Amino acid sequence: MTCFRANKFAQQDKADLEAAKKDIGEVGGDAGKKIASALRILKIAAQHETEKLASLKAEKQTKQVKKEINASRKTLDYYKRKSEAIESVKALHQETKRTEAVQRLIKEKTDLLAGIQKDKGSRADVASEKRTQLQTKLDDLNAQIKKKGKLESLMKQKAEAERLLKEGPKAKEVKTKKPVSAEEAALIKEISDLKSQVKDTAWKQEAEREASVKNYAARLDRSAATLERQLATNDFTSNRKYREQIKTPEVEAKEKRVNELKRKVANTIEKIRLENRTAPQKTLDFLNNFKRFSILSSPKSIAKLGFASAEVAAARGITEIAGYALRAIPLINKIAKMAPTEGGNAMHAFEDTKAYWNGVLKGMSQFNDITFRGKGSELDLKFEGDVDIPQTWVGLWGRLHQAIKEPTRQANYNLAYGRYLKYAERMGEDPDSAAIKNRAEMTAFAYANDSIFKSDNFIVQAYNTSVSFLERIEGPAEIRYTGKAVAFALKQTLPIVKIPTNIIFQTFEYALGTLPAAVRITAAVANGVDKLTPEQADIIMRQLKRGSAGMAMMIIGGYFEEEIGGIYLTGEDKGDLEYGQIKFPWWETPVPRNLLENPLFACLQIGATAMRFYKRHAEDDLAGYEKAGEFAMGAFNTALGVVEEAPFIKSMLDVEKLLHSRDRLAETFTQIYARPYIPAVSQYVADLMDLEQPVNWENWGDAINTALSPKPNRRVAETPLQVMQMSLPWLRNDVSLR
Repeated sequence: MTCFRANKFAQQDKADLEAAKKDIGEVGGDAGKKIASALRILKIAAQHETEKLASLKAEKQTKQVKKEINASRKTLDYYKRKSEAIESVKALHQETKRTEAVQRLIKEKTDLLAGIQKDKGSRADVASEKRTQLQTKLDDLNAQIKKKGKLESLMKQKAEAERLLKEGPKAKEVKTKKPVSAEEAALIKEISDLKSQVKDTAWKQEAEREASVKNYAARLDRSAATLERQLATNDFTSNRKYREQIKTPEVEAKEKRVNELKRKVANTIEKIRLENRTAPQKTLDFLNNFKRFSILSSPKSIAKLGFASAEVAAARGITEIAGYALRAIPLINKIAKMAPTEGGNAMHAFEDTKAYWNGVLKGMSQFNDITFRGKGSELDLKFEGDVDIPQTWVGLWGRLHQAIKEPTRQANYNLAYGRYLKYAERMGEDPDSAAIKNRAEMTAFAYANDSIFKSDNFIVQAYNTSVSFLERIEGPAEIRYTGKAVAFALKQTLPIVKIPTNIIFQTFEYALGTLPAAVRITAAVANGVDKLTPEQADIIMRQLKRGSAGMAMMIIGGYFEEEIGGIYLTGEDKGDLEYGQIKFPWWETPVPRNLLENPLFACLQIGATAMRFYKRHAEDDLAGYEKAGEFAMGAFNTALGVVEEAPFIKSMLDVEKLLHSRDRLAETFTQIYARPYIPAVSQYVADLMDLEQPVNWENWGDAINTALSPKPNRRVAETPLQVMQMSLPWLRNDVSLR
């Protein structure tokens, strides 16, 4: 099958297409020229497709050829529709340019007419002023004649003044409408004729609508042509091409500026929204903020955060050691060199440690500014442009939590920033350039947020989008109020989302990270390791490091499963130790879970749980596939246990109790939605005043465990009021024991 035109006019068409593409791609070029170029491209394409269709018709009419003919016809339909749409745009553009020219001419004529009328008015004003002077002189002469008598000189002056006054402008001529000159009349008529040539707004709207309809019809024809072509060739791969974004220092600087402006606009819109809230909305927002205030006020949470900061540093050390070991593998070493932040080198361990420690000190120095002055952290102000925690008393505990976590975040920011600059230098780039420093800052900020479980993830994004949509839903009053009520219920049920979901994600990455890393490495080898982007290299190294460290922890947990509490699985017997606890042989009391709430150390619990489950269920006489099934069931139940034990997740799971509660519906509802309004510090004191066993002050381990995780007597609240009493000191003891 041949195409005559493709052979004869190929070079000329290619040159025409290149010239047309150049015209279209010219920044700030003439719109009419671009439209003409687009039409020229479509014309050339239509000519080729027409001759291709003729060639197809000349072929033997097989089933395959008929399919290709249909595809070619659909393509020609698309070119026709698209040309019609562009012709409409062209006509609209030409009419718009003509209208603009007419409007410019109207303005010129109007300005000229205004000048003539102004000059005419000025001449009339001068004549009027002269007449006034003559009348004044005449009045003065009459007064002198009356006083001095009929003197000949005065009479002559009077006669002259009367003559001048009579010949000058009359009062009625000044007061009446100025006569229109021939020049003025001609200009007025010309302006009126020009205005009649300007089409009204309705015409333009109709023309735009027509062009839009034709363009949409062309897109449909193009889709039909693409589908017909796929059916004809049995090639169903996507041929969509994405324009490569070249990041020059100038482009990155502009992107940074645009992002800063976007944040400022978003913050300003939010401030305006807050200022314009109705009284009911202010009440709902206060309740949501107060609930967070109550939840975050627990001394256990504050102590947990303090230990968590140290655990993040310990976990970072373990994963970095794993990374140093992995670099002994040649392929991994090559990927590590391409990773800006996760490809740490043992040669720079001292520098990394120094940067980390300096960040800790800097974060600690911001404690008062964040907690009590409400200024926010330097990182938030630099990259977010605002503080998202209320600056009133209701945000106190939230600011305190942020201040406790800030040293860890600042430390990881310093670590990542220094590593990125070394990476840039290794890649032959200038680490002192503004563009490189900008990249380093943005990368380090994301790295720092990940270290305190503050990264955005798809669950958080979907949740925030849903809540925002419900709060801003438009329509009748009942729809708006329903949307706001549902949004309020979501915030009440899930007051804290980002932290727990990120803890879960990181826990699974530590436990299973080597699997996705292996898949990514396989794909990289197939496509060429040199083609990896810095972001892809960072992900591979992060998953390898975390997965290796987590695997080591799971092995340790499985080996020492008797000394580790593990995760409680439904249907299994509970052990002597609770989830998160570890019993060291040289320590009388187990280490409480609050000291080991970290995704890496959670792998100890996963390993111990998996080993116990395997010992209980994978009996020797079971077939291989049965053992595999038991292992899979154990892994699934363990994963559910990890999710359930994540911080703040239990409050989400309480909703299930409400859905399935019948006899205790009121009590369950009170427990989920009312009881959290009592500050958690009150719950903590109530638990301390109702302990199962008195504190053994001679045993420091027991005293510390009680302080960090008090174990109160188990009581049964039979009414909503008793549910509230369970969180109040002195009143808790009035509730019956279980």
